[in-house]
Amino acid sequence: IWQAGGHPYKTDGTAVKIDFTDEGTQKYTATWQKLLDEKLLAPVSSWSDAWYKGLADGSIATLSIGAWMPA
Repeated sequence: IWQAGGHPYKTDGTAVKIDFTDEGTQKYTATWQKLLDEKLLAPVSSWSDAWYKGLADGSIATLSIGAWMPA
């Protein structure tokens, strides 16, 4: 979301506001929705049986995750 210029979270003291309508967040969601619609993503949970099966049969080739994952 941040790479697309989105800023869906705002804080005010201890209150958090979530708003997915800003331009960058909409750009992000439109991109991911297109990938889902074209069946270019496998909507399965990481490290699930379905995920491991997809890795084994070649239907899943990668994992999109933040840079903190390898830590």
